[in-house]
Amino acid sequence: MQCMFAYCGKLQSVPLLNTSAVLNTSYMFQGCALLKEIPAFNTSAVTQPQIMFSDCVSLQTIPALNMSSGTNFVNFALNCNGLKRCKATGISRSTTFANCTLGPDELNEIYTNLATVTGQTITVTGNYGTASDNPSIATAKGWTVTG
Repeated sequence: MQCMFAYCGKLQSVPLLNTSAVLNTSYMFQGCALLKEIPAFNTSAVTQPQIMFSDCVSLQTIPALNMSSGTNFVNFALNCNGLKRCKATGISRSTTFANCTLGPDELNEIYTNLATVTGQTITVTGNYGTASDNPSIATAKGWTVTG
């Protein structure tokens, strides 16, 4: 499903698709500026979710996606200006939630749902919640928090 919906300028939602055997969702929704919601896809087999939601400026929530098989999360949710919540679990490689609209509780939820790692970085620069979030949740799991 790599690039499947990338830059679909009028896409606002997608139906629940059978994604149980999908390995690559990189760039799947990149630049879908009007995308507001997605269902909780079965992402348990996905190994390549990089840039999956970057520049989805209207997306408000990333549902509870199991990302524990992922090996590349580069710019996973970069510049999702409308993103208020991410319930994804199991992120285990460096990733970015920069320039979103994440408050302190929502950032703490992301930190809580991260996998325990060694030497990975999560970037949260540009979120208003960084003034009062608790990055020690992530650092206790081996993450470096930037932002």
